[in-house]
Amino acid sequence: GEGGVEGTGATEEEGPAGAQTVTVEATIEQDQQGEGDGTAATESEPDQPAEPDKPEQEEPAATPEQKEAGAKDEEPSATDTGKEKEEGGKEGEAIEKVGSAEEESEPKPKPAKKPLGEEHASRKVKAEPLDNQVLRAFGRTMAERYHVTSGKEALELLLKSSNIKQALEELKSFEDSVEVEAVIVVRQWDPQVPRYPGFQFRGIVYKNELNALSQCHCNVYFPNVARYKATIQEKIVSFFEDTVKDSLKDLESYCIKFFVAPEKVYVMKLEPFYTGADVGLFSWKQDHVTFMNGPFEFWINEDAKPEPFEGQLSQWQSMLESVRQQKLNQRRQSGKHCVVL
Repeated sequence: GEGGVEGTGATEEEGPAGAQTVTVEATIEQDQQGEGDGTAATESEPDQPAEPDKPEQEEPAATPEQKEAGAKDEEPSATDTGKEKEEGGKEGEAIEKVGSAEEESEPKPKPAKKPLGEEHASRKVKAEPLDNQVLRAFGRTMAERYHVTSGKEALELLLKSSNIKQALEELKSFEDSVEVEAVIVVRQWDPQVPRYPGFQFRGIVYKNELNALSQCHCNVYFPNVARYKATIQEKIVSFFEDTVKDSLKDLESYCIKFFVAPEKVYVMKLEPFYTGADVGLFSWKQDHVTFMNGPFEFWINEDAKPEPFEGQLSQWQSMLESVRQQKLNQRRQSGKHCVVL
């Protein structure tokens, strides 16, 4: 299920905080080695096999018409002659000018289009502070704990979730006004989701138009999401227009959660279009006009928040601060002060 990592990183009360410390530290090390979602590296293309040498072909002999045209091209024009006289017979300079003019008149070939990743990799992004690295690793660690293999494990997880408790309380308040029922949704586990938590996005659709898109985990800055923002937007919008829009046209208005995997985009979750739905970095009060009328907006964190641990449960805050201090001490001892993106 969704668990409690929406927005702030986690709201679960699962076990002692100290038990998470080693796992979070290991996750930070994976990020620094390029395995995490802040450093997701693109694979290099395999070398292309060399083409075999082709035998040289003799050029066909020129026709009389081609010879005559060539002879005319070699004759100096009146303009060229005038230039030579004005410049005191500097024949070399005149020929050079004519040559450059001919080069300008020829159509220049279009530059080869860069691969999509390379095109956006040049976009400069903000450096990632250590606090954000710790919080990002913590989110990945928590998300991996939502992988269950039995009904018993699933129920134990749901009973511990403060998010589930809040949702059931909201459901109970609707009983008098509308007929609703609680259901349990089971989703196949995808290990890429906890590995790339920053690539989950919330979309707001009104009358079959995707008018707003936001990153899910609002307190966290994801460098690669900032770096590839244009690519992510293009992938999600294309997927919505080509696949989702017609499939859900009868719903008209809804909130939708996307996941951008390395090889595809897919839908993780659907919610009604109502003020209780999570809209990420947007606000129902301030942005409802955008939700209904557009124009389309895509919001992400372009920089790390100054106090990213705020909003966590108190036991998580103390654990995160402990990990942060340990990593600072390790850097001071090793003499490394750089930030690995």
